[in-house]
Amino acid sequence: MKLFFPLFLSFFLSLSFSRVLSQSTFEQQVKEYENVDLNQKVKLFFEFNEGFTIEDEDSVLYYINDLINEGLKADNENAIAMSNFGLSKYLLNQSLFDEASSKLDRAIKHYSKVRNDTMLSVCNNSYGNINLLQGLFGKAEFYYKKSNDFANKANNKEFEMLSNFNMCRIYLNRKEYEKAEQNLEEYISFLMKKGDMRKLAAAYGLNGQIYLDQQKLDLAIHNFTLSMESGLSAGNMNAVANGYTNIAIADYYLGEYDRSEQYFKLALAYRKKDGKKFYIAEGYYNLGDFYSGISKFDSSAVYYKKSIAIAEESNNLQGKLDGLIQLSNIYETLEEKDNQIETLKEMIETHKVIAKEQSYNEINALKRSFVQSEKEAIRTGGIREDQLFGKVEKYQSIFNSWMWLVLACILAFGVFVIVFRIKKRKHS
Repeated sequence: MKLFFPLFLSFFLSLSFSRVLSQSTFEQQVKEYENVDLNQKVKLFFEFNEGFTIEDEDSVLYYINDLINEGLKADNENAIAMSNFGLSKYLLNQSLFDEASSKLDRAIKHYSKVRNDTMLSVCNNSYGNINLLQGLFGKAEFYYKKSNDFANKANNKEFEMLSNFNMCRIYLNRKEYEKAEQNLEEYISFLMKKGDMRKLAAAYGLNGQIYLDQQKLDLAIHNFTLSMESGLSAGNMNAVANGYTNIAIADYYLGEYDRSEQYFKLALAYRKKDGKKFYIAEGYYNLGDFYSGISKFDSSAVYYKKSIAIAEESNNLQGKLDGLIQLSNIYETLEEKDNQIETLKEMIETHKVIAKEQSYNEINALKRSFVQSEKEAIRTGGIREDQLFGKVEKYQSIFNSWMWLVLACILAFGVFVIVFRIKKRKHS
């Protein structure tokens, strides 16, 4: 069962960092984007950007490129800053932490100049996420608190609450459960007043994790149930599936294996209903873990194989590799050496493909980052060249004015000398 917890934690990471929109609102805003002016595009991109998943990279890059190109054309620094903010998330998904930070720095520089406290809160929250994903909890805490300060300045309760929610993760890591519970209680109260069921699903889920970490299993199950119900109310099938998965994990620790099995199967059913193959593969994988945990190795192998097949079908190579690793362990336990050898061979090949693809993705992401930086540098260089040319013209104009003044003075002096000499001759 050791692999339950990474899956469990990934659920909270994926939900809590985003400002989640309903699917209908998301689709409406994406459609609206094509028919509005640049300033409105910036606002819409900020709203719907978080609705994209890792699978939607091409779509994300389309909007980022549109913002940078239109922003450079119109000399709109707000659009350029927003494109940097969007690109930082894309780079973060590629685990390019330094590049992601660099893009955030560019965005923060602009938002500091125009004193946009709301976007400074958002950017610092993203900085907190970057550090949290690297396990740098002290730095993450620093940026979450900074985000909170800017949210207070902007009088933006939503972002203030978001940074508080993310701080709960820090407190959980330090086992400061009381602080985490206090923050979550305030956050849940805020979301209930707003009626934001999607975010409530994540909040109750994290609360359940806090209780699970303390072995308060009944309270954990209660919060996971609330998480599932909130997801159901919001029509978010993936949140419902996550809720059932977490209840299944808690029941497993209670020794309620029959009930745990049913919840894992319910979670899989909702993942199928949602239709996203990445999560369907995860659902089969969880069942493989469950049956392995109760020593039903034949059943475990069946579910791992299904997970591997769906992961391969959807080009989820990491999911495929994870399944192969577990399947290899099952064959070792069952002493099926031939099957284990074949599985190990496939693991090696899959790992090679992952390494190759990861290198390609990283190079591609770095290339995109460089191209955007180059465009900005050319723009900045162009502005400086224009400014320099303007200064030259200004100085040339001043020089010309002085030159005419000097000539006028010389001419006047010449006239004065001539007049003076004429008068002198007359007197002689």
